[in-house]
Amino acid sequence: FGGDASLVTWRGNAYWLAHREGPARALAAGSGVRARQPVLLGRTGYGVFATDAEGEDALEVHHLTGEEPSRRIASGELGRVLSMASDPQGERVAVISHDGSISMVDVESGSVSQVGHSAEGEALSPSFSPDGRYIMYDLQTPKYEVFWLAQNEIATGKLTKHSLQKKEWSVHYNMSPDGKLRRPNRYSPDRMRSITSAVISRTFIAGAVSNSTLSEGTSTY
Repeated sequence: FGGDASLVTWRGNAYWLAHREGPARALAAGSGVRARQPVLLGRTGYGVFATDAEGEDALEVHHLTGEEPSRRIASGELGRVLSMASDPQGERVAVISHDGSISMVDVESGSVSQVGHSAEGEALSPSFSPDGRYIMYDLQTPKYEVFWLAQNEIATGKLTKHSLQKKEWSVHYNMSPDGKLRRPNRYSPDRMRSITSAVISRTFIAGAVSNSTLSEGTSTY
């Protein structure tokens, strides 16, 4: 699509909007239903957003051109959805919920697995590494006082927490292709951080925290 259109939500409805010429397509525009947190599923031609059409939150997957019927997955399994991100392949969606859980949803099967948990308030702004092995998110313990860039290895559930000074904090981070750099979306030269494999972290699987160890809405095409 090359930046030609965006998946957006407005007043509880979801739209696929061309940036210049072309149609504005309503993907979900029912009364009494809220669509939010729109995310493109890689470059697959599909998008996903959270919906409360069935009461409890679910994810609704749409073909962006309307060539296929939509489908809902993970209904009632996620709590109240606060933030989402797709992996680069468009096969999995990371979901952060109001109870502090960080979940992974398989787009094809709809299965949900918990990969992390924030014990002191909600995590924020998930993003995947270019190879899809890791998910990063903002973590504050307590909120607005101690700042971390948290990184989960999805296959193992291992959590690595990189300490940040308040002036280094950002609401969203991206990882370089070689995995050595993390860059905040509010870029300045002193905010490019080099992360080595010898940092103090805490490791956990499915929310069980161990002692400290050494270890390593709009979406646009």
